[in-house]
Amino acid sequence: MPRLLEPVALGGLRLRNRIAHAAVTTRYAEAGRVTPRLIAYHAARARGGAALLVTEPMNLLPSQGAPHKVRAHDPANFTGLEVWATAVRAEGSQLVAQLQDPGRGRLLIGTEVEAIAPSAIADDLSGVLPRALTTDEVADLVQGFAAAARRLRDLGFAGVEVSAGHGHLIHQFLALRSNRRSDRYGGDIEGRARFLTELCLALRAACGEGFLIGVKLPGEDAMPDGIDLDTAAAITRCVHATGVADYLTWCWGGHSRSLHLHLPAVEVADVDGSAVLGHAPYAAKIAALAKHAPGIKVAALGLIRTPAEAERVLQQGLADFVQIGRPFIADADWGRHAERELAGASGAGVSSGQVARRPCIACNRCWGRISRGEPLGCTVNPALAEGREAGRVIAAASRPSASIKRRVVVAGAGPAGVAAACAAAEHGASVTLFGAGERPLRRLREAAALLGAAALTDLADHLEARAARAGVAYRGGVTAVAADILALQPDEVVLACGAEPGWRERWRGELRGRLRSPLDGVDAALTIIDETGTAAAPMLAVHAAALGHRVVLVTTAAGLADGEPLVERQRWAERCAAAGVEMRSAASPVMQAAATPSSVWVVAEARPNAGPDPGPAGWPTGLPLRRVGDCHGPGTLADALAAGEACGVPLPKPSR
Repeated sequence: MPRLLEPVALGGLRLRNRIAHAAVTTRYAEAGRVTPRLIAYHAARARGGAALLVTEPMNLLPSQGAPHKVRAHDPANFTGLEVWATAVRAEGSQLVAQLQDPGRGRLLIGTEVEAIAPSAIADDLSGVLPRALTTDEVADLVQGFAAAARRLRDLGFAGVEVSAGHGHLIHQFLALRSNRRSDRYGGDIEGRARFLTELCLALRAACGEGFLIGVKLPGEDAMPDGIDLDTAAAITRCVHATGVADYLTWCWGGHSRSLHLHLPAVEVADVDGSAVLGHAPYAAKIAALAKHAPGIKVAALGLIRTPAEAERVLQQGLADFVQIGRPFIADADWGRHAERELAGASGAGVSSGQVARRPCIACNRCWGRISRGEPLGCTVNPALAEGREAGRVIAAASRPSASIKRRVVVAGAGPAGVAAACAAAEHGASVTLFGAGERPLRRLREAAALLGAAALTDLADHLEARAARAGVAYRGGVTAVAADILALQPDEVVLACGAEPGWRERWRGELRGRLRSPLDGVDAALTIIDETGTAAAPMLAVHAAALGHRVVLVTTAAGLADGEPLVERQRWAERCAAAGVEMRSAASPVMQAAATPSSVWVVAEARPNAGPDPGPAGWPTGLPLRRVGDCHGPGTLADALAAGEACGVPLPKPSR
């Protein structure tokens, strides 16, 4: 049996496998109340193979008032909390609550909740100035959290996970940078860790043996006077000495310019500047830190996207179980897919699970949504944000029967077109998909070659295989005209003809062709002007710099990639700096001081393609027609996939 699927003893629990759902903020609570949507999200992941689920942080104390977090201290919520835990347990899994306070940690200046901290030092990211807690207040927090955990135990929760990283309150106590106290909660590392160690002891005293206590510790936060590996090891020894922790894990980054480290990309620049390519980039360091806590179970965390990656981590002895976050957002059945994929890898035949599983592409749209105050959503799982997520059947979809009357023709085999074809076929239609490439999704695969986009290959593989399973008939190498479409006598037509960025053909012809070797002196200087605020311009700039060009990137007045989530803006700033890209703001009066370039590219909104022209008479009266993706209007990959998925439901015929 694959190690990932083996049972594991964790504290007083016996979990059916070694798959845990990491804490993920959903914003599915409403006015602090447990909602059916929140319960359904976790029940679906339990049903999908997670043996242990860690909730998002909750308001455990009356002083914690964030409205998007469940008020676990409110008696009006006790029934909902009990139903939540029962729903997860009914699927054979266990629910653990995350214990956390953000302290001074804020994404933006201004908050409706008072910021507290060990010391009155402004937050590195937002500049929020907190109030320093008194010695008695810290002790009161310890007892308050312990009492809240006991209440959760009585309501059916299996344990708590103490979040001591991510730059939040306990992390602030642990780091010298943010803790300048002179009482027993400051000073040396034992003093700075005392809040955490007293909390662990109080939790065990209040909840007894058999109640799971996990602790998420800071690994490296990449800040001066912050947490480095030596400090993390010392903190680990302090927690180990309490003798009460049932499992440990470690996280990276903090509430600072290093925030993006806790959501690593498919290619990672480590905190020491070295490149870590591939997957599970923190697993080896987690294993090294775990040596300072012998006898305690260890969870690996951070960019473990696939079951094969999780299995490798366990087989190499780097951890006892894995915590999966973003991949479970992309596919609630991640654990069930693991059973199929690993069975194929162990000799039971080639598994189709790798393409059946919706892949996480590590784009961090999920984080971007919740950081803007929106409900959790996902690029590759559009139904999640829309509140209509349903469990997917892992078995291969059956082909439409010959008796199906609804015929759908899709013109354009990009992400929107392929998603539309899949959705229509899975709803029983007979679907023909036209595409210019010999295979669908040609441009998506081309984009995967650029920095930061490697996971798009996984998405392309998934969509192509999904279309084949659903019985979509693909006509490749064809730029469909109206006559091609109408010859099939469709009941519905979907135009997914995309859009054409003005720089695309120049990019192919110049940078990938005659400028591959910049030493010829042609166009050695390149200015890229960004008018979109997306990752497109910095992506092109970094790629051009890698080919040897001197690049000036002129950003929007709001800054680099201002339309991307904060963690992605931080990441692109680091990538551009590492590549030697000179960045200037369009609002800067010195912008024109750059050396005169011999090439200027403007990255602007794409121009929608009109699609097949049916001639003066137009499309036949009564033929339902819709446009999806960029030919409807420029949008994101998430927009394209969501519009395509909506094509599963037939359009009503236009009235005559």
